[in-house]
Amino acid sequence: PRAHCANSSRLQPHIFTFLCVFNLYDIRKKTVHPMGLKRDRRSSQSELVPSLGEASWGSCHNMVAIAKTLLLLLAVLFFPGALTLTSQPIDVDVELGATALLPFENYDDSKTVLLTKFHASKSTDSPIATVISLNPGEPLGSAVGRGQFKGRVRLETHGSTDIRAELDSIQLNDTGPDIFYDFQQLGVKGRRININIKAPPPAVMSVNITDVGEDHINITWLQVEPLDPTPVNYSVEYREAGANRLASTRTKKDVQSSLPQSTDDGDDTWQKTGYVPHNPDVANLQIKVNGLCPGVEYQFRVVSFSRFGKTTSHVELAETERNPSQTAPPPPATSLYLLAEGKNYLNITWKPGTILDCTPGPVQYYVEYRRQEANSEIWE
Repeated sequence: PRAHCANSSRLQPHIFTFLCVFNLYDIRKKTVHPMGLKRDRRSSQSELVPSLGEASWGSCHNMVAIAKTLLLLLAVLFFPGALTLTSQPIDVDVELGATALLPFENYDDSKTVLLTKFHASKSTDSPIATVISLNPGEPLGSAVGRGQFKGRVRLETHGSTDIRAELDSIQLNDTGPDIFYDFQQLGVKGRRININIKAPPPAVMSVNITDVGEDHINITWLQVEPLDPTPVNYSVEYREAGANRLASTRTKKDVQSSLPQSTDDGDDTWQKTGYVPHNPDVANLQIKVNGLCPGVEYQFRVVSFSRFGKTTSHVELAETERNPSQTAPPPPATSLYLLAEGKNYLNITWKPGTILDCTPGPVQYYVEYRRQEANSEIWE
């Protein structure tokens, strides 16, 4: 029931009852009493007896189901948080230096309420600091921020049963990829609150060419430190150097900034790879760019992006390995014939040869001619 979702401690017994009934039903394949017990049909009395009593203990399937039930019981006894249902986090998007509004539902003014800053981890979320607290019966306006939040936070009424904390002058150290906030009050379960800075992720600073072949180049880069919990992804953009050698050659100095700025230059000459998500468990990521031409120099840059925009790294140059079969001149034209002639001109037409996709550079044509009656060996 939705009413129980606000209190995980009250919710756990209901979850466990449901899971036990599910497992006992799995054993008996019959109707089971709501508490995991059934009525003894052989007795005239309404006596409740364990439904496990008549289970077929020789069945391997039944043994597995019984073991699952026992493990669930141990999980509740020794790991009470294991069956806690968690709600979706609340994302609060805010400009740097602006005010973040952190909501809390079902506030009870007869109980102490705390707003705490947490560091999230895979094992246990660790409290970093108490942002603000309020004792039972005290007015919201009497709450005072603590530590780095002193003078920056206040509690306000927000609806009939809800309140919110207004956190002023949001700074970069107020958030981070593993930072969240949570209201805590006895009997009421708050929701994880993420403060997200409305800015694209930082630009990648370290890009390396780690493998080169005739048709591929491998790009490796050092991941950025995200500003906040907003998901960050990466992709690689590339193009032939050629005439683009002097264009968009951002340096490492160009990408350094206290607050990242979006660098969507609208240049459609770049080709894009697929993307890979940020991985906090490793330092570097890589993408292998396939389908390149042998002996061609390319420009590469790594794009880091989120729902707030994208930033690009500096440009790295790399040339694919040369293939001897690709160094030959382009195939000759065929089907040469005279299309038209006049007093002082001839119109010549021909069919171009078959051009390979990776033929380096554009293929151009011109016509040479000489006077046949003079037996000239000089072509003009």
